[in-house]
Parts: sequence; C-alpha cells; structure tokens
Amino acid sequence: MRNYIKKRIEIGQYTISEPKGFSYLNKNGWKDYQIHEHLIFSHRTNNYTTATFDKRLHNHDYYELVVHISGDVEYICENEVSVPKPGMVFCCPPEKMHTPRLLSETLYERYIFYFDREFFTYCGEEYPLPHLISNQKNHNTLQPDEVLFAKLRTLLASAEEAASRNDVAGRVLAYSYIIQFFSLLDSSADSGSNTRLPENVARIKKYIDTYYSSIEGVSEIAAHFFYSREHASRLFKQYFNITLSDYLMQRRVAESTRLLIEGSSVADACYAVGFRSVSSYINAFRKVTGCLPSEYKKKKQ
Repeated sequence: MRNYIKKRIEIGQYTISEPKGFSYLNKNGWKDYQIHEHLIFSHRTNNYTTATFDKRLHNHDYYELVVHISGDVEYICENEVSVPKPGMVFCCPPEKMHTPRLLSETLYERYIFYFDREFFTYCGEEYPLPHLISNQKNHNTLQPDEVLFAKLRTLLASAEEAASRNDVAGRVLAYSYIIQFFSLLDSSADSGSNTRLPENVARIKKYIDTYYSSIEGVSEIAAHFFYSREHASRLFKQYFNITLSDYLMQRRVAESTRLLIEGSSVADACYAVGFRSVSSYINAFRKVTGCLPSEYKKKKQ
C-alpha cells in the first residue's frame, strides 16, 4: 500500500501529508488512514455533480472494499452492475476493472478499504478469509440486515475515531475494530443486487478486452460497431467516465502486469500488449500504477 500513498503524493491528491504520522488529507476533503502496511481505511462524504465526479473505470493490484452508506450511484465491475442499498458491501478483487457510476447529483457517503491479502496474516499464518474476499468472482456484494448493519457501522465509526488519533496506539485500536468488522461480514447477510451492463456498452468493452493488443485506435473500435467515433466515445464515457483511448491504455497496462509477474521482460510485455515503443509503455505504466514496470516486477517477484 506504500505505492498508493506515494502515487497520490506525487500527483498532488493530498493537500496535507503527515509522513511521520499515519493520515493523509485528500484534496476532496477526506482522510486516508494507513492502519497497517497492508491496509488503508477512509470515510468519505462528498456532494457530487457530473462536473465534479472524477471516478473512472480503473484497476489496481489490491482489493477494494466499499461500504455504501448513501448516494445515487451504482458500482460497475467488469461487465456487472451492483445496485446498492444503504449498508451494501461491495468488494472488488485485484486487477478487475471497476468504478462507481454517478446517476444524479447526490450526497455520496461510503467507507473504503484498500488492502492486500497479507493483511490477513498473523504470526506467519493466514487466518480464515471472509467469504466476500475468498470467493474468486469478478466481484462480490453483501446486503446486511438492519441489525448487522448497525453493528458494522458502529465498528467503522470506532475505527475512524481511533485512527484519527494518528499515533501507534490509535492504529492498533483501529486495527482491532477492523478485524472485528471483517469477522462479522459473513453474518446474516444476503447477496446484493447485480445486473448486466447494457448490451451495446458491454460489446464495446468486450471488444477492447479481447483485441487490445492489435487495436490501432478509437476509430477502429467505432468502425467495428458502425458507430461514429464521437458516438462510441460518448456512449462509453457515459457509463465508465473514461475515454475509449484511456481505457485501451489501462487494459494494455493491466494485461502487461500479468506478463511481468509471469517472467516476461519489460520490452516483451510492452510489445505483447500493443504498445509501439518501450518509452510510451513506461510512461503509461507509471501513469496507471504509480511505479515503473521494472519496479512492479521486482516487487511482485
């Protein structure tokens, strides 16, 4: 999770950082708390409009778990859409493309966890993972009943209060509340409501996901579906808040991370996923992940 903090400092997302502490103030008004070397926790509340909503389809190499409190949004992970009610828990595994989608101007409140699987290791042993995390699906959702949601929210509020002390004792206390939160996740919870993306949007995404290494550009994607370039781009951005060209770049970078982990050289991974030069690949990789391909490969191996 150090890369998460490092990248946001580099791109100026933190207005105030406390490198000797454990909290970082985001320019959008919330604090990210580094509770553990493998977990970041935050409570976020924002009044969003279409002009200020900056979330877009993306992926990363850690888990993301969202506890939805309020807001007119839906959660997209790959080709599935989750329609949240208050208390719904949405968990996206590493490397899956996902984003919240703003449906109307709204007060959007949620708790966020970013974590590696190593967070669940204690004294060298991994203790049982919540089913929400261990289930190897594109993503998982749970809808707690009112009683369970009240317990979960109390633990989340207690974790935030402890973390705000910004000292070691506060982190340890916050850690204990978060462990209790994860332990309760499987209790008395039903699966959330999932639907599919609209067929025309899903087909565009699937085309990019399949032919990312050979696609020449946005015009080729639009022509394949007999759309104008402008219509295809507008349709895609309406759902994912990201341009077709940026998504193509992100998909290529995401596929290259798998090749790097499997042992490919930086150059081989670059050309295998469709980049035309190593320099453009390195720039794109750094933009998406916050580190160089060589650094990523070394970390994962």
